[in-house]
Amino acid sequence: MKRILLIFLILYTICAPTNEFYAHAQKSSVEVRANLRHAHYLFDQGDYEGASSKLNRVLTFDPNNAEAKNLLNQCNRYIEQQRQARDRAEYEAFEKAKQTGTKAALSQFVAQFPKSKYAAQANGMIEDFDLWSIARRTNTIESYNYYLQQSKNQSFADEARAKIANLEAETQWHEIRNTNNLSELQTFVSKYPQSEHIAEANPSFTLKIIFKEF
Repeated sequence: MKRILLIFLILYTICAPTNEFYAHAQKSSVEVRANLRHAHYLFDQGDYEGASSKLNRVLTFDPNNAEAKNLLNQCNRYIEQQRQARDRAEYEAFEKAKQTGTKAALSQFVAQFPKSKYAAQANGMIEDFDLWSIARRTNTIESYNYYLQQSKNQSFADEARAKIANLEAETQWHEIRNTNNLSELQTFVSKYPQSEHIAEANPSFTLKIIFKEF
C-alpha cells in the first residue's frame, strides 16, 4: 500500500506542473477570446476607449495577437480624431462666448465644457467681467489702465492694451495728420501699425518724401 502511495505521489509531482500549464493556457485562451469579442462590440458602438482597454488586456495574454494589434491601431486613430474634434468644438465655443461678451455666455461655456483647457480662462473672464465692463464703457486710456492695475486675473489684458494703443494712436493722429514733418509720420506708422489711420498715414508719408525730393 505504501508503495502504491509513493508511486502516486511521484506521478502527481511529475504531472502537476504540466496540468497547471495547460490550465493556465486554457484560461488565457478563454480570456483572449472573451476580450476580443467585447472589444469588437465596443468598437462597433463607437466606444474606442473601452475597446482599447479590452485590446490591451488581450495583448497582456497574447502580445503577438495580430487581430488585437490591428483593431487597437484603428481605435487609436479614431480616438485621436475624436480628440481633435473635441478640441475644435471647445475652441469654437470659447471664441463664440468671448465674441458674445456676456457673463451668461461665458458661464454657459464653462457649464458645457467644465474640463476644457479654456475653462480656467473663461472663469477668470467671469471674475473680471464687471471691472472690464466699466473700462470698456468708459473707453478711456485711464479706465483701461485702471483695469490693468486692478485686475487679478488679467483676463482682458490684451484687449485693454489694444484699446489703449488705439486711443493713443487716435490722439496722435489728430495732432500730426496735417504735419509736414516726415519724421513724425514715420514714427506714427512704425509705432501704430494697427491704427485705422495707417492707410492715410502711409500715402501722406510717401507723398511728402516725393515732394521733398523735388
